[in-house]
Amino acid sequence: MNEKEKIGFLLLHGFSGSPFEMEPVVNLLNHMGFKHIKCPVLPGHCEDITSFKKTRFKDWVLSSEKEFLDLFHMGLKIIVIGLSMGGSIGMYLAERYPVAGLVTIASPVYLYRLFPFEGPSKLLPLIGILRFIKPIVKTQTSKEAKKIAPFGGYDGVYPLHPLHSFIKGLKNIRYNLPLISCPLLVLHSPQDVSVPVSNAWEIITKVRSEIRKLELFPIMEQITSRHLLTTHIETKHRVKKAIASFLQEIIQT
Repeated sequence: MNEKEKIGFLLLHGFSGSPFEMEPVVNLLNHMGFKHIKCPVLPGHCEDITSFKKTRFKDWVLSSEKEFLDLFHMGLKIIVIGLSMGGSIGMYLAERYPVAGLVTIASPVYLYRLFPFEGPSKLLPLIGILRFIKPIVKTQTSKEAKKIAPFGGYDGVYPLHPLHSFIKGLKNIRYNLPLISCPLLVLHSPQDVSVPVSNAWEIITKVRSEIRKLELFPIMEQITSRHLLTTHIETKHRVKKAIASFLQEIIQT
């Protein structure tokens, strides 16, 4: 058995997203010759908004944990790669299990900070109340934005109960960052509207990983949220290149 056959990959999509956003990474891993790749649909996703609004952060974590343990019980070294919330769940796993490597892509350990305020909306601190007043918020993504950064998840709606559970779940992940010691690659865009780039600095400075790398990808356009780095026309190739380089380094280490 060669080294690549001893490695398993768990790829995790983001909040309200789908495995579609991780397809470029799946294709990269296949091209590199890796065989054991899991890219599951998290609970409530790729169904309908009614299913999604019933799920919570613990559901997504438990599902990801099961997928991780399935690979672990195969005797594989497991590398977790996650986009946005998927990377947050990856950090959760790395804080508790012997993860062989972790890649976070535009991933948060918080969605907002108060002083000074950082975040996509100043209403986020009120979400605990707003979720009871207006459980689902309507959103709109332009055709041009979808062309620049394709997205396969829920579009046009944002359920606040699941989002609130995500924000709460991030608190423990942030607190436990010093428990992470596996090789780590953090990818982010300074122009990310959804997840402040300060998250990247928080992660890279708080973990105990001997191998830790941070790459920032500036994005020029101002149409999208500059968050979907895996599919964004300006960053998707750079993301794949960064991941490939990181994997080559840690697999040789």
